[in-house]
Amino acid sequence: MILITDSGSSKCTWCFASGNNNLIRITTTGINPSTQDREIILNIIHQELFPALEKPEKKLSNLQPEKIFFYGAGCTEARKSFMTEILKTCFGTEIIEVNSDMLGAARSLFQRNTGIACILGTGANSCLFDGEKIAAQTPALGYILGDEGSGAYLGKMLLRALFKGKLPEYIRNAFEKEYGLDMATVIERTYRAPMANRFLASLTPFLHRYKNEKEIHALLCTAFDDFIFYNLEAYRPQSTRVSFIGSIAFYFQEELKECLRQKGFQMETVIQDPMDGLLKYHIGE
Repeated sequence: MILITDSGSSKCTWCFASGNNNLIRITTTGINPSTQDREIILNIIHQELFPALEKPEKKLSNLQPEKIFFYGAGCTEARKSFMTEILKTCFGTEIIEVNSDMLGAARSLFQRNTGIACILGTGANSCLFDGEKIAAQTPALGYILGDEGSGAYLGKMLLRALFKGKLPEYIRNAFEKEYGLDMATVIERTYRAPMANRFLASLTPFLHRYKNEKEIHALLCTAFDDFIFYNLEAYRPQSTRVSFIGSIAFYFQEELKECLRQKGFQMETVIQDPMDGLLKYHIGE
């Protein structure tokens, strides 16, 4: 049995698999070793993952996988050993490979082929994949300095447009009715409360419902144009064929495809969850 884990900023998917059989998938709160301390990560594993594994329909006779492959946001070179130690403590497994969620996305999308892989979820990232490793990568920089086109970036743009009076009154009224957020609350949630990126990304369903309104469509196009300009342009002329993983790419793929085409890029694959591709990569068809 092996354990494959894919973790973004908002959610973490754990898949215990043996041979070609997907045994168990469990979703917990997202794990990010660059922004969360050891205690928080241990609490997620012990209070969310392990209790779920104890349920009769999911109970495993052995919680010690032979190998663990962990792909996660915030798994930089400096934090890999930190995350490895936590996983070893929790599972007792000796063979543990910790990599970035970006490498996980590239392997899921392309297996052992080449292409530009992108993540557009709560956060955003991209890389040029050579079929084995990340050959080139534009730094994501996080939701404050970067993450163009991400859920957090879209939420930030929505709030800015709302409070600066750039959206029609009926959209502002609909937002206020649905969320009940005044400016003071937004400032508190964005600048003082933890996990501001998740809060900002949580506003994207509203954008999806109003995506055909011209002001919202323009906002979406601006965000995706920023993603292309600050991230994808760096990979020319090696490739212009792009594939995506993540909820933002999945639910806004029409708008994203339009922006890519206008900038000379071609969208290939868009998937919401990388796990099926990672299973194929690690255990085959």
